[in-house]
Amino acid sequence: PRCTRDFKEVVGFDFSSAFVTAAKKMQKDGSSPYRATVEADLTIDRVAHVPGGIDRTRCRFIEGDACNMLALNLGTFDAVLASNLMCRVPDPFKFLRDVHVLVKPGGVFVLISPYSWLKEYTDKSKWVGGYKKEGRDISSKEEVTRLLSAGFELVTDKDMPFLIREHQRKYQIGCSNCLVWRRKGASSTDRVVA
Repeated sequence: PRCTRDFKEVVGFDFSSAFVTAAKKMQKDGSSPYRATVEADLTIDRVAHVPGGIDRTRCRFIEGDACNMLALNLGTFDAVLASNLMCRVPDPFKFLRDVHVLVKPGGVFVLISPYSWLKEYTDKSKWVGGYKKEGRDISSKEEVTRLLSAGFELVTDKDMPFLIREHQRKYQIGCSNCLVWRRKGASSTDRVVA
């Protein structure tokens, strides 16, 4: 929703119907109650609020598969944000091949990933890096760069630490790689998909 400050239209896209339903509720009501774990079976009721200054009418949320986005005929966007998604889809190569169709020439593709490949989400044959090939380490960042460089120019490469709260005394800390790419061609600023 913060993207509404910079873009006229924001499309939230997720495979999870529960996430899309929660996003639509936040859009409609501006807040949503939830239950947070304190420890074990102990919980506390809380309320999440949409930050001030967010124009919720500029957002829409849809359920779909990131590996089959083109079938939804979403159109093209000035910016596409894929945050902690790539290593959780069954065919990340297809996702990366298709993303250029969604990003307008001159538009931006922001790819954020910890590259934590797991066979339960992605068959090892479809991992974009994180393996050895002919005795050489193939990193995910290196493979993403190889796959996107023909149609995109790398603008930014940085690490983005993140924290996941499990309960009041247990957290997971991680660090995703953030790559910002600009699609080769002219530019504008109207639509974003996140």
